[in-house]
Amino acid sequence: VKCDGKVTGIDEELMEQAINQAKKARMRSLEHMTTVLAKPREELSRYAPVIELFNIEPDKIGAVIGPGGKTIRKILAETEAEIDIEDDGLVKVSGANRDIVENAKNQGRDLIKEIEVGDEFTGKVTRIEKFGAFVEIKPGVQGLVHVSDLSDKYVKDVKDVVDLGDEIEVEVSEIDAMGRVNLKRKIEKVEIKGGEKYPGKVNGTAEYGAIVEFADGQASGLVHISTLSGDGERVENVEDYLNVGDQVMVEVVKVDEKGRYSLKLASNNAENGAAVEDVE
Repeated sequence: VKCDGKVTGIDEELMEQAINQAKKARMRSLEHMTTVLAKPREELSRYAPVIELFNIEPDKIGAVIGPGGKTIRKILAETEAEIDIEDDGLVKVSGANRDIVENAKNQGRDLIKEIEVGDEFTGKVTRIEKFGAFVEIKPGVQGLVHVSDLSDKYVKDVKDVVDLGDEIEVEVSEIDAMGRVNLKRKIEKVEIKGGEKYPGKVNGTAEYGAIVEFADGQASGLVHISTLSGDGERVENVEDYLNVGDQVMVEVVKVDEKGRYSLKLASNNAENGAAVEDVE
């Protein structure tokens, strides 16, 4: 009811009736609203448009924006969010739904997070040297994976295991006094247990036995000279039984407290031609 109306002829009884009718209609509307939604939702639907605010240190703004705006444009393109950054470090992230905003916000926070030992990244190989490969783990942040940390096997040439542009999983192993980041490549290893058998290859021989690489090159162990003879006879020369390059089947006898493997021959190509077929 418009109470400041100047219309004459509306008496008190009509006014009371109008107010009562309006109240009845209002209460009925509220009753229906309560039936549909008894109380406010604790959080918005994930599909509702969202805007979130958070603060970063002003000196970190450049890390989010990147050279020529390259970094922030990449975030906008990947997430379809809108991002505004004030000079005082206030960041406004908006999007069509919560997932978009959360994705953009997390990418922004990852850019300004201090790198710590143990952090894991998927990075791109940007430079290759004789001593290792440089991997970009964040925009503008690179770390070195030393050649000895690129594989759990001996690497003669860095290019044998990685090429420019390759994306690899790495872990931060050290940050030196100058702030340089050292990385190691994450390698998924096969769980090796005692009593299991594996095809392998002899990598070297010595007076005391033969070194065999096994489990797809992920491990190596020693076949002691005393175990080379199946009939218990004394073996004078390892190379009477095994030579470098021989394909063999080995059984894991023991894994010591330092993770070293003791092996014994299950078969080898010098003793049984069928063993070679089994290994292959």
